[in-house]
Amino acid sequence: MAIEKHPEECEALTTALKPFHKTRAVCADGYERLAALLPPQERRGAILIDPPFEAPDEFAQMADALGNALRRFATGIYLLWFPIKTKSDADALSGEVLARGAAKLLRLQLDVGASAEGRLTQTGLLIVNPPYGFDAQMREALSALAAPLGRGRPAQWSVEWLAGEG
Repeated sequence: MAIEKHPEECEALTTALKPFHKTRAVCADGYERLAALLPPQERRGAILIDPPFEAPDEFAQMADALGNALRRFATGIYLLWFPIKTKSDADALSGEVLARGAAKLLRLQLDVGASAEGRLTQTGLLIVNPPYGFDAQMREALSALAAPLGRGRPAQWSVEWLAGEG
């Protein structure tokens, strides 16, 4: 299931998921719906949280939603995408996720280099309860992508355990 807050994007997501018979898109606020959908019947799953980052307190909302989700489904794999505007914001989000109960936490960061247009050039992904070997696979993938993604130089990246190393 995919949850999308914006009607136009929800419609596009519905169309994109049509070929996949066991999937569906729901037009709703993901923060409000997430905990109610957990735990899944299968008692396993991966949840991607990719907020719109429209609200000034988006990091806090994401950390709160994750904390609520972890209380209902502690063994789930959670992937939280976030833009990196400042290192202190990225570190604060990581700290909030740890404070909400993440026992195993891996952080991936990617910096593609300077942008003359002032666009976002750095991104991060927090993975709560990553599968065994995921860190090594991400190091290999990011190493292979560094040159083609970089702007004027290979992209800079990191894969770092913040809690419960693999």
